[in-house]
Amino acid sequence: MRALATLGRHPEIQVQSVGRDNLLPLVAIGRGLTLVSEAMTVAWLPGITYRPIVGEILPFSAVWSPSNDNPAFRRLLSMARTRAKATARVHAEGMRSTSTNARNAAGDCRRLG
Repeated sequence: MRALATLGRHPEIQVQSVGRDNLLPLVAIGRGLTLVSEAMTVAWLPGITYRPIVGEILPFSAVWSPSNDNPAFRRLLSMARTRAKATARVHAEGMRSTSTNARNAAGDCRRLG
């Protein structure tokens, strides 16, 4: 979205009440784009090009019933929490590293000047 905005383009976002089985055909006929998991990229359809999202953190939300005691669902929540913590840790370490590199580069410039 940011890349489009820098080009002066602003996409028209429309929410569609659809399921996984009819989102890709909508994309194939030029009605927009969608996000899919890597597992879905094995579904080949004419007019569909998959592009990886690299280096981005995509926020998401989930709503569930506290009475949902499904074991598979509990494992999914546990995995999501673990991944969120790991992603936050890597992001924080990257920010510290970038800040340190910038300070070091500034110090190098001062010594050269």
